[in-house]
Amino acid sequence: MKRYVLGEHELDTIKKEAEKIENQVCQIIRDPSEVQELAFKLAWLTENEILGLFSTSNAFHRQERMGILPKLQQLKKNNDKLRIRILTPFDDHIDSVSKKMKDELTLTS
Repeated sequence: MKRYVLGEHELDTIKKEAEKIENQVCQIIRDPSEVQELAFKLAWLTENEILGLFSTSNAFHRQERMGILPKLQQLKKNNDKLRIRILTPFDDHIDSVSKKMKDELTLTS
């Protein structure tokens, strides 16, 4: 069994990193539009892929009503290498939205 003894410098570095983690603040955002706006700002920073997960078809429909689909289309138009993937339970309306989005995105690419 090998043992590793930390030097004083390494121990100080680990302590400083632990303090940084302890001092981080977690903020709960309760306003759905604020959450969506934050997600959209983060999406603008992505270069490769956006993965969306909706636990229910109603969750997808709520986001659709809030205007997420045009925003995703805008992101795709600005970055043709961007992959957008959405995982959601399926219903007839989601099927039609999916086909429409695929058609529109392949026509503009």
